[in-house]
Amino acid sequence: LPMNLNHLETAIIISKLLNAKIVQEVQVMRKNVIDGSNVSGFQRTMLVGYDGYLDTDKGRVAIPTILLEEEAAQKLDSTEDHVEFKLDRLGIALLEISTDASLKDPGHVKEFASKLGMILRSTGKVKRGIGTIRQDVNVSIKNGKRVEMKNINSLRNIKTAIDYEVQRQKKPGELPIVQETRMFDENKRITVKMRTKESTEDYRFISEPDLPVIKLEKLRIEKIKKSIPETPREKIKKLVKKYKIEKKYAEILTKKLEIVEFFEKIIEKTNPKLAVYWITGEL
Repeated sequence: LPMNLNHLETAIIISKLLNAKIVQEVQVMRKNVIDGSNVSGFQRTMLVGYDGYLDTDKGRVAIPTILLEEEAAQKLDSTEDHVEFKLDRLGIALLEISTDASLKDPGHVKEFASKLGMILRSTGKVKRGIGTIRQDVNVSIKNGKRVEMKNINSLRNIKTAIDYEVQRQKKPGELPIVQETRMFDENKRITVKMRTKESTEDYRFISEPDLPVIKLEKLRIEKIKKSIPETPREKIKKLVKKYKIEKKYAEILTKKLEIVEFFEKIIEKTNPKLAVYWITGEL
């Protein structure tokens, strides 16, 4: 089957919202996956945006790559003899957005993840709910190796997971000597080793022979740009200017998309200043 161009358009919109450059042509690649989560033995992946960034209160965070990929199967159970997967999400389009190492501390990671989530939801084109926007957080300390933590499905768990992992690695004899992937246990609030982490070279990327290259003409990109929604920062400026409310209240309103949508619905029938005091205070 050919690539779903609606998903590609969504990837371009999000890439532009993250200040990324767009590739001139999209080349679909096969990434070897041999753990059973992709029944074909590979995952299709393609670079759409690169050299992006997101500004935060603690500085600019670089976003080197934005990839459009197909979802893998979710692991249900495993023993020494078998692994059980469910296939209902296999092949669903997903975006993999990577950062550089300029995130400074657990609070900074949480701030970045919150702002990124707001941008994704502002498009109205991503699935919402617990676990649909997943953060794989990487931690490394001096003289150690990179440890990737999975299963961090909420903003509140980011700081907990990072704090635990840093303290674990600081214990005598615990410093990782190889890259590894660990699972965050939300109930016990600890990380548990899953496997030694594969390097990028282990994936052995090859070109996808069944899907053609898609060239992105300038006119097509310009057309897509017209459907790009407001960023949270632009939304704050608009609320302050249009409704004459203080910036601190506008920032509270834009923390969650549902709140600002609620506010804009209410002010169709009432005074904006009265509404903003009620929503940001009483409610």
